Amino acid sequence: MKKLLSAIFPVLVAFLLTGTGSANDFDYSINKLDVDLNFKKNNTVEVKENLDASFNRERNGVSRKLELGNKKLDNVETNYIHVIHKDSLGNTIIKIVDYENKRKLDREYFFNYTLTSKEKIFSDDFSFDIVDGTWERNIDRVDFKITIPETELIRKKIEFISSVSGVANTDNLTCSISGNTITGSYTKPLLPHETLTMHMVPSNKTLTEKKSHQFILNNVQEEDITVYEGDEIIIRLNSNPSTGFTWKLYVESEFAGIVELSDEHFIAAKTNNLVGAGGVAEFKVDALKQGEATIVGYYIRPWLKYDEDTDNKVQYKIKIKSRK
Repeated sequence: MKKLLSAIFPVLVAFLLTGTGSANDFDYSINKLDVDLNFKKNNTVEVKENLDASFNRERNGVSRKLELGNKKLDNVETNYIHVIHKDSLGNTIIKIVDYENKRKLDREYFFNYTLTSKEKIFSDDFSFDIVDGTWERNIDRVDFKITIPETELIRKKIEFISSVSGVANTDNLTCSISGNTITGSYTKPLLPHETLTMHMVPSNKTLTEKKSHQFILNNVQEEDITVYEGDEIIIRLNSNPSTGFTWKLYVESEFAGIVELSDEHFIAAKTNNLVGAGGVAEFKVDALKQGEATIVGYYIRPWLKYDEDTDNKVQYKIKIKSRK
């Protein structure tokens, strides 16, 4: 772990690792992900992502999911034919179509694109995901290069921290700085939906180790997860209310005060208002304090008794750790 301090550029750049998920028998995994981020002064960042993929079975290419939010996507380039579409949640999907991959092969792909924010990118407390939580495959290693306008580095202190949910851990992160360019590697494998985040603060501030994080479970039936106090868990389940079925999640009274179901709503699929179309039921769960809790959910017709032979059920065992 290299730590560089500069009297000329007093900026705390922190790398945070968060996420959930477990190793799965995926159709492919990512041996190495190279990420090149070039931040411009016009609220634009040029992104280059190169990945080495190992395939476990035949698959014609790979996909990249982007949760754009208030950002605009432009200048998409890949090394094979690609198509761009939206999923049922409105996320943008860039799919590389590789018809040459007819066997279990190691293949190299790249995604190049620009993101333009409708708001100012840089602020006194600035974060940006080097690896965001939309990657749904294991990533064995991440190499990164980040170029930042020099004006954003003036009068800022520089150091590097890797972290799991805000708890400092620098064992697997190496970094160096030359001018306004940051290069480094993270060598601990990332599981699906785990993130690696760059965080910058002025020299008169410190990294907040109690920063909360968000964990997303996309249509997962059963999962054991570990989070920290203050974290938020997002549970998304495929649903179609027009059939009469709806998801109901429950927190037993014995777990009250440990976790709390804070919000639930339905997100309709992007199908041009097609009658009877399904969507996703989204639930937000707050991790309140240290302890263990279980959340169960049933896909039922509310006026009928639950039938364990025909109705769907989900269950999540949650362990909450203290940030102290």
